[in-house]
Amino acid sequence: MTEFSKIKLEQKLEEAKKEIEHYKKIARQVGNLYLRETEALSKLLRWRKQAEEELRESEGKLNAMLQSIGDYMSMMDKNLNIIWANKITKAVFGNDITGKKCYYEIEQNN
Repeated sequence: MTEFSKIKLEQKLEEAKKEIEHYKKIARQVGNLYLRETEALSKLLRWRKQAEEELRESEGKLNAMLQSIGDYMSMMDKNLNIIWANKITKAVFGNDITGKKCYYEIEQNN
């Protein structure tokens, strides 16, 4: 091997080492970014789980309060379908009242 070939080979080797270091640096940066994104996602999932739990608790309290009212209570959608009724309403009009038209049920029971 000539001296010139050795120099060229050493230069190529040095370039390859620099390129390897460059890609190692990129890999570390990507790894750090991935770690930060994973931590952020984990935090968001914890917040969502907590919010869902608080919502379930709040809905439970609201339902208990509405069920304890001694008068007829129901909710209708914009098409006047009954979408919710308390125990008193269901006791008078039947447990299957939800999904029916409110005016039909009132008319049937008068």
